[in-house]
Amino acid sequence: MRAWEKREERTDRRFALIACVLANIHRGSDSEPYDVRDFVPMNAEQRAAHEAEKQRAAHKALAAALRAKSA
Repeated sequence: MRAWEKREERTDRRFALIACVLANIHRGSDSEPYDVRDFVPMNAEQRAAHEAEKQRAAHKALAAALRAKSA
């Protein structure tokens, strides 16, 4: 199973590189260039960490808004 996962990760990185190149070719001159990591799919652990970080950011924004409202 681990060997298959590694093989899939390599394949994902290869396709991510192609997607990155194509996106950078067609992006506007005023936009930031894409990085290959923008196109690499996340595994389950990374997805969970990303969701947790988004949740923390939302909680911080809510707390800041409530503090500003009460001040």
